[in-house]
Amino acid sequence: MRKYSTFLLHAFLIVFLAFIFALPGHTKDEGKFLLVCQTWSRTSTYEALGKKKEIVLSITIPEGPVNGLPVEPEEVVALHSDFKVTMLGSAGSVSLIVTDRKSGKEIQSFLWQFAEIPRNNFQATGQGFTGLIYYRNPTSDSEMQMICLVRESEGEAQIHKPNKTDHGR
Repeated sequence: MRKYSTFLLHAFLIVFLAFIFALPGHTKDEGKFLLVCQTWSRTSTYEALGKKKEIVLSITIPEGPVNGLPVEPEEVVALHSDFKVTMLGSAGSVSLIVTDRKSGKEIQSFLWQFAEIPRNNFQATGQGFTGLIYYRNPTSDSEMQMICLVRESEGEAQIHKPNKTDHGR
C-alpha cells in the first residue's frame, strides 16, 4: 500500500508541475518581441528616397501591474538630414518621437503600451502594424516615410541593430 501511495504522490506532482508550467506566462518566449521601425527620407520630392534606416527594440511585456518604470528605458535613434527618430522602451511601453533635427521641435510622438504582442495588421502590404506614415518637414520641405512592424526574433529577418545611434542620411 505504501508503494502505491508513493507512486500516486509522484504521479500527482508530475501532473501538477506539468500543468503549472503549461499555464500562460510560463513559456520562455511568451510576451517578448522585437519592435522594428524603418525610415526613409529625402531632402526634396524630386529625389529618390535615401537608404533605409532601421531601429530595433527588444520588448518584454511584464506580467501583472507595473508600478512605475523599473529600469531606465532603452533608447535607439535614427538620424536623417532633417529628421530624428527616437524610440524609447521599458516594461512593455514604447515612445516613438519624430523631431526636426535642426530645431529640435517635435513633429509627432506615439505612446504604445503593449499588454500582448501586437499583430502586423498591414502585413499584406509589408507595412507592419502602423501602416505607412508620411512626414513633411515644415521648415525644409524634405520628407520621411516610416513603418513599424513586429518581429518575433532576431532570426526572423535580417536586422540591422545600430550602436545606439544610426547616423547619416
